[in-house]
Amino acid sequence: MIFVADAGPIISFAQAGRLELLRQVVVELWIPDAVYQELVTKGAGRPGAEEASRGEWIKRRTVTQQAALHTIAAALGEGEREAIVLA
Repeated sequence: MIFVADAGPIISFAQAGRLELLRQVVVELWIPDAVYQELVTKGAGRPGAEEASRGEWIKRRTVTQQAALHTIAAALGEGEREAIVLA
């Protein structure tokens, strides 16, 4: 099964040292570019960064529906908005 996520679940499972539990449930996990940046670029060396950068089961996806991003509540972060649109 394919899931879409923002950084929160990946970071939480990685911090707990249990990212493999998420992988057992999810065949493929899509993350939008903003989440990739949060996990890999800004989060280099932190839990979940290496797994996201390898792209084995966590796959980076580009959001193409830019207009939809602007209709989602500004209270959400960029990664959260992109994950919602990507889903």
